[in-house]
Amino acid sequence: MFHNWEHVDSLSLCIYNVPKLGTKSMAMRLLGRDKLEKLVDIEPSCKRWSDLWSTEIAKSYWKSKEEVEKQFPTVINLKDKVYLFQVSNTNFKVETIIDFSKLVVLITSIKGNVDEY
Repeated sequence: MFHNWEHVDSLSLCIYNVPKLGTKSMAMRLLGRDKLEKLVDIEPSCKRWSDLWSTEIAKSYWKSKEEVEKQFPTVINLKDKVYLFQVSNTNFKVETIIDFSKLVVLITSIKGNVDEY
């Protein structure tokens, strides 16, 4: 039997090894990537940041806000579960909801100078 098959997750577009039956995947799932694509359409210089940030999120396994703040020291915790990530060298911020119990990061909006995307 093969235990190291790769599986493509169509929602988060990440490739990861399928765990053995009865085990849990220990990585955050990033939902709402379409909002990052809109950001890159508006500001193409954000592409590299978006790719790197998405990869970091997909490799993370956070159990608390302290772990998020340790990995991303500039993150702002607005209120319970709501976090703002600064897009480097821009005035944009990615607003997310993080559910630690479900290992999910949901991008809710992109905040900028003029409009929300």
